Amino acid sequence: KRASTAISGPIGYLKKRFVIFERDGFKCRYCGRSAETGVVLEIDHVKPRAFGGSDDMENLVTACHECNMGKADRLLEDYKAIYTTPTSGIT
Repeated sequence: KRASTAISGPIGYLKKRFVIFERDGFKCRYCGRSAETGVVLEIDHVKPRAFGGSDDMENLVTACHECNMGKADRLLEDYKAIYTTPTSGIT
């Protein structure tokens, strides 16, 4: 069952991604790198879908490709990186 959101469908999906990027200041919530530096940004599930995480906005954050691949489908508590909270790097 998909999580209910106000934004749905193919166009809604793109809009939702943009809203998340905008909310997070176009910066990776894990390391703080930004799109301005040319880093590739993606959407990450804080609680992975593999562990029952939803597609709700509260469970989605902006992540650079490197952080997203490093975290993979692990829970944030298990993510053993320098930046361990989804708010690190946000000013």
